[in-house]
Amino acid sequence: MRKEPFVICPSCHGQGPLSESLTAQSNQNVIFTCAHCHATIKNIETSKGKESSHALRYGYFFSALIIRLL
Repeated sequence: MRKEPFVICPSCHGQGPLSESLTAQSNQNVIFTCAHCHATIKNIETSKGKESSHALRYGYFFSALIIRLL
């Protein structure tokens, strides 16, 4: 049985499933939304979205998202 990856919010430290926390954008970046405190981090750079200039501003937030298997 596969375990669902969980994401820990950098603002409130609440946990939520990866599939419910990240939303894909048309520019290949993602948006993080916390299910608990509703904090939002936009334009998180992915390996396919490196050309996004806005992602560089928010890149340090992505490193604050801790993804782990529970």
